[in-house]
Parts: sequence; C-alpha cells; structure tokens
Amino acid sequence: MPPGYPPAYAGSGLLLLHRAFYGARRAFPVRWFEVAHKATGLHPDWFTWPTSQRVTQTQLPPACDGFLYVVRAGDTLFNLAQRFGVSLDDLIRANPQLTDPSRLQVGQTICIPRQPGPPECPNGILYQIRAGDTLFALAQRFGVTVAEILAANPLITDPNQLRVGQIICIPRPAPAVPFCVLLLTPATGVTGTGVLVANISAGQVGVALFGVPDPGTLPGGFTRYAVVIEGPPGTVRRFNLVRVAEGIWVGAQDYATALPSGGTVRVVPTTDTVDGNALFTGSLTDCRGVVLT
Repeated sequence: MPPGYPPAYAGSGLLLLHRAFYGARRAFPVRWFEVAHKATGLHPDWFTWPTSQRVTQTQLPPACDGFLYVVRAGDTLFNLAQRFGVSLDDLIRANPQLTDPSRLQVGQTICIPRQPGPPECPNGILYQIRAGDTLFALAQRFGVTVAEILAANPLITDPNQLRVGQIICIPRPAPAVPFCVLLLTPATGVTGTGVLVANISAGQVGVALFGVPDPGTLPGGFTRYAVVIEGPPGTVRRFNLVRVAEGIWVGAQDYATALPSGGTVRVVPTTDTVDGNALFTGSLTDCRGVVLT
C-alpha cells in the first residue's frame, strides 16, 4: 500500500465541506479533488472515491438539525439512538436517505438529530430516566398520576417507550386539603343518618342524608330539606338539599370565606318560607379532621 494511503471515504470530507458552504442544491465540483491533491501533495486516493465505495449526494441526509456522524463497524441505529439519547423513530426520520435502516454501511454519513432540551417544569422537578423506570412506577413514587405526568410532558408520544437518560418533568402532587367529618345527631324519633363534610377555613361544606322520610310526609307541607349554619349572632348560612334517590338527600355550598369554627348545624324540613323542627343537629367544633387529596 503506498505511503499516506487514505482511509475509506476520505473524499467524503470534501463533499461535506462543500455542502456546509453551499448547501445541497449546488453541484459538487469534482475538480476540487485535483486542486486539493496538488496543493497538499497527499496520495491521490485521499481525493478520489473508489467506485465500489462511492458516496453520492443522495446517500447523505438532505438536512440535519443536529450533527453528522460517520458510521463505524458494529454501529446500528438502535445503539446509536441509545448512545446519543434520541429515539429510534427520530433517528430514522432524520435519515430518509436510508433505504434499509437495519443495514448501515461502514463510512456512511448519517444525521444524529438534535436532542430536545429538558421540558419546562415550573411546578415540579426534572427527573432523568433510569433503567427499569416506568411512568406508573414514577407516579407511585412521587404521589401523582400517570395522566398528570403525561400532561407535564407533551413530548412523550409513547408512554411505554421511555429512554434511559431522558429528562422528564415530574409535577408536584396537589396539596392535601384539610377537611373534617361530622356525624350529625338525629332528633328524637328520627330514623336515618346525616353526615357533614367541611373545609372550615375555605368555607366549603356538604351534607348527605340517608334513610330519611320524604319531607312531604311530615306535618307542615314541606317540600325539601335545608342546612342551616349559625355562628356569631346575626350570621346565618343556609343551602338546600336535593333528593337523589328514595330517602337520600345531598347538597353542598362553597362560601369562599371561612365557616364559624364553633357554629351550630341544623338540618330542617322547609318550604319557601317556613322551616320545621330540626331532624339533625351538630356543632362544627366536633368536626373531626381528615385529609383528602
């Protein structure tokens, strides 16, 4: 072999330089090889392509939003995608000149697409995918749902194809909401159960009655049940309940301001103008805290 004999495809470097300066539309002047040979004194094969190994313009990526890579022995698109942290689909899309993506040729030039930057994550943390990670396992670990992780990562097109090294956003779990539960006390002779659930500081309250008689069967011609919450003198809050099934009445109200922590609660049958005797009573002081998430 003559001294200074070049490696395979050395001439492709000149073609890539030409494309860098002029783009793909301008034809490559073959005379560049002759001029470069005379200027450098290197072996002529540095500036010619053997016919069996010729790389043509159509064998190069038409455009590359990333960087060009020369294929080496043992390379596959799969291990290149793993090495450079891109998806196999993105790598194939960036190289439409590949007629058979499963058969790369040593010395072939391909495009490694630019790796997307980390997602915006203003209300969470950035997490780098490790071997064995799944969205379900991550959701369990960080106390969020898979749907919430997907909403924070719109670039995840296939939840079952996470890449090791991939950066994703883990949203912060919704803050716990302090509620309390109060079992209402039935009046003498009243059957059924009454339950109150409230976020006292936020002014949110709901009541459900189970197994109670229809208000129309009570003396007084009543049409519905209402909840009355009384705090300091002159402070009264009330809302109506709705019948959802035989013997079941429910209702809720968001007052947007705190409920009186020591307020009393009455559930009464009512018309549009007159209240009857309370069927259930209770005090918000006895409302026992729970955490709803």
